[in-house]
Amino acid sequence: MKWRWENEAQVKINVEQSPTDQLKITVSGRNSNNRLVHEEFLALSVWLRNCVVIRTPNSGVPPRLLIPQVRHRYLDIEEKISHVTDSKRTTIDLWNGLEGPKATRETRMEVVAWFSVCQFGCKLEGGFVRDWIVGHYIQRPEGQHADPSTWISRTSNAAGVQVPILNNAVTPADLDCHLSAFKYFDIDKFLDAMHKYQIECEV
Repeated sequence: MKWRWENEAQVKINVEQSPTDQLKITVSGRNSNNRLVHEEFLALSVWLRNCVVIRTPNSGVPPRLLIPQVRHRYLDIEEKISHVTDSKRTTIDLWNGLEGPKATRETRMEVVAWFSVCQFGCKLEGGFVRDWIVGHYIQRPEGQHADPSTWISRTSNAAGVQVPILNNAVTPADLDCHLSAFKYFDIDKFLDAMHKYQIECEV
């Protein structure tokens, strides 16, 4: 967020921690931009209230590895991992995941995750990894919400901005990505990559 505002709008955001563990946030920029930053912080604070665990991607917790003796039992998991992490996936591979005869909502999510991880240095975690990559579990709403066009509703956040809410019966729900701590995430380039593959995005 700090990088984005400084690179795109010349707004400087400084975060300092006080001895009482409170954060002092100073924003230096045009008044109109400062108000937008304030609204973004409000939206972030609402999201943080719903977090059970807050841990940075560089917290030192190592990934779990499969020992060789059991690895052959989980080749399907390894294959799905490769769909997200294999930097050598070709354009044909990606298009097959999006529009191929076996394409599904989950394979399309894999393509978006692949761009996030392999092209933009993000780290993927959360429900998509647990439910789809490891568990191979999917769920869809039934009854009046069986139609995918009804899966998304909208509600106002603390800043009064309409945000989309996915039906909680849809599993996997979304992609949880940590932005790289060492590389600037260029949202415009990401949107360009999505547009190239005819993936509709709303920011």
